[in-house]
Amino acid sequence: LALARGGGATAAEAAVGVSTGLSVTLRLGEVETLEYQRDRSLGVTVYAGQRKGSASTANLAPAAVEETVRKALSIASFTAADEY
Repeated sequence: LALARGGGATAAEAAVGVSTGLSVTLRLGEVETLEYQRDRSLGVTVYAGQRKGSASTANLAPAAVEETVRKALSIASFTAADEY
């Protein structure tokens, strides 16, 4: 959020999600496949006055987070102002 403010956003929000899961496939009563998954994501929405931009990433490394914020700011700069 500080990166967004530093980039000119008048407001910003971020959402981080982490999910895990296990998937099992059986065939003729025997385990055929067993899969474990772990997903994580970051979504950033910035507001520059009455303009809005959003971007997301699954890479939570600092450089990727910075790039995601820059992309959201860039998108906001190309959107039309919304008086509402």
